[in-house]
Amino acid sequence: MKWLVYCVCLLTGGFIANYTAKHYSNPINEGYEVVMFSTSLCDYCAIFNEEIGKPYAENELSKKAPLIRVNLDEYGTGPYHLKKPLQYAPTFVIMSGDKEIARMRGHMDRFTFLAFVRDTVYPLNQVAFSWGNP
Repeated sequence: MKWLVYCVCLLTGGFIANYTAKHYSNPINEGYEVVMFSTSLCDYCAIFNEEIGKPYAENELSKKAPLIRVNLDEYGTGPYHLKKPLQYAPTFVIMSGDKEIARMRGHMDRFTFLAFVRDTVYPLNQVAFSWGNP
């Protein structure tokens, strides 16, 4: 009897985890944008655009979370509703629809930027479920 219960739990556990991930969680990358708020006087913004912004456009991750540049001098924060005011340029905000998900201030290297975007867009628990782990 214990063997039968064990087999039923083992077989349905993976099914339930996969079913739950497919039908009840949000899609992993639905509607994300990386918004870069910058100013025309920001030297670090220009460095970011050259060293990270251009290669990011060719990265697979940019298809999941495209980089949108907003010049604070011309547009302010634009149509984005932020949790708190901006104090530094550049500031990177990951948005999902009109909701701020994550924020990072200042210039960073390519690996830090990619890790920030990847870890926000692909949370660990959703990646594990998408691979079929219970």
